[in-house]
Amino acid sequence: MSASKPRAAAALTCLSLLCALGCSGGDEGGPEQADGVASDGTSVDGVTGDGATGDGATGDGGSDGGQGVNIGPPRTLDLCAGDTALVYAPFTSTSLDVFPDDLWTVASAETPTGLRVQVDADTPWVGALPASFQPVIQDLGRLDGWGTTASLFVRFSGPLAALPSGATASVASAGVQLWQLEPTAKRVPFESALADDGTTALFAPMVPLRPKSRHALLITRAQQA
Repeated sequence: MSASKPRAAAALTCLSLLCALGCSGGDEGGPEQADGVASDGTSVDGVTGDGATGDGATGDGGSDGGQGVNIGPPRTLDLCAGDTALVYAPFTSTSLDVFPDDLWTVASAETPTGLRVQVDADTPWVGALPASFQPVIQDLGRLDGWGTTASLFVRFSGPLAALPSGATASVASAGVQLWQLEPTAKRVPFESALADDGTTALFAPMVPLRPKSRHALLITRAQQA
């Protein structure tokens, strides 16, 4: 894709979250490749950039034909029973616990990305926001994706151990990984921080995310609580 105007490039990416925390005091090693867990308990193994067909927004104006990352067949993981877990109840929680989240995107034939942000006004966390923030939620409906330079955050039920951060550590970590998924898969460096007594993890990409492309944040069993 040719260079976009700054305003247009500010909301042209889609991000998913796969998460599975390791048990405290467990194996500090972790896999060489991502081993994330979807919300149904299945895993996404071995992220590879072989150009398998994706199902959403494409890069280069669609020239890659929707190709993305081959995530392989799902399998059930034997997860440890720990006290710390991802806080994620987007339809019932009165707080926003994961952002951005492609749950809040819908297909659209009227946008360059093929997606549009849509947050339902009757969602509990939206109703809990101050009245001054309501126009911000309404304005999200004008976007065709999430910000390419904005930070990400994820909340957990307990404090996390130190997170990888910086150009070298973030792309070498097995515990936390930020991936560009299309047209080929590659790691994206980030800086990180913990807030709220260690229960909120914040991640800031160190380079702009690729416009009109899917990205994923993976927090695997290698990350300790």
